Formats: sequence, C-alpha cells, structure tokens
Amino acid sequence: MKSRILKTIVFSIIGLFLLASCKGNQNEKTSEVVPATEASDIEVIYFFGNLRCSSCVAMQKYAKEAIDSAFADQIKDGIINFKSVDITTPEGEKLADLFEVSSSSLYIVDNNPDKPEKVDMTAFGFRNARTNRQVYKQGIIDQINKFLD
Repeated sequence: MKSRILKTIVFSIIGLFLLASCKGNQNEKTSEVVPATEASDIEVIYFFGNLRCSSCVAMQKYAKEAIDSAFADQIKDGIINFKSVDITTPEGEKLADLFEVSSSSLYIVDNNPDKPEKVDMTAFGFRNARTNRQVYKQGIIDQINKFLD
C-alpha cells in the first residue's frame, strides 16, 4: 500500500516537472501573426503561446535560421514564407483552430492548388531542435525541397 502511494506521488511530481518545463520561458515574445490569406507557395508555420520551454524556443529559432540560410532567394520571391503565430491572439487562435493545435507546434505547408499538403514537424522538432540542431535544420530543408520538386 505504501509503495503504491509513493509511486503515485513520485509520478505526480515528475508529471508536474515535465509540464512546468514546457511552460517555463515567459520572456520570449516573437514576431507578428501573418494572416492565412497571405499564403506563399510553401509556408513554415510555428505556433506558440505565452509560455514556452527552451525546446519550443529552439524550434522557432532554428527553423527560421534554416529557411533563411537555405532559401533566401525563394523567400525574397515570395515562394517560401516563415510565420510565427501567437495562438493567444484572436487571429492566431483562428489559424491554430484550422491546424488543430493548442501549444507550440511546427508545420510545413505546401499550398499547391492541385495537391495541398501539410506536414507536422512538431515531434521531430522537440526531438532535435535543442540537441541535434543540424539534424533539425536539415530535416526542415529536406521537407521543403520535397515540396519544391
């Protein structure tokens, strides 16, 4: 009986720690929300709320770095666009509802009128953005290149 109570307490504490670690960075605010009507051919969309962990911040930072360095010409030509969407704003909430997200998330969207497609890169981002930065950046570049082909 004591063992069961102790396990419950330990797992509750671990759960609270994990929840708090993804909500701990309150000082990071980011760029504007871009309405969905300004769609480029390919969009990299990072969704965020008021509170973000270090992995969440890294996902946004390194995704932007990856596309800025690898696709500068396509960004300039309006083919590729990076959006940071604050899901706590009315505009951001509408877009978050379309993607069915409620926390930090990363999507790459191909707005091809013949075959639109969106790829959820969130789990990949949480696994790699902080600890395997180059793998993370290359994964984003590879997915965009698939859409460009």
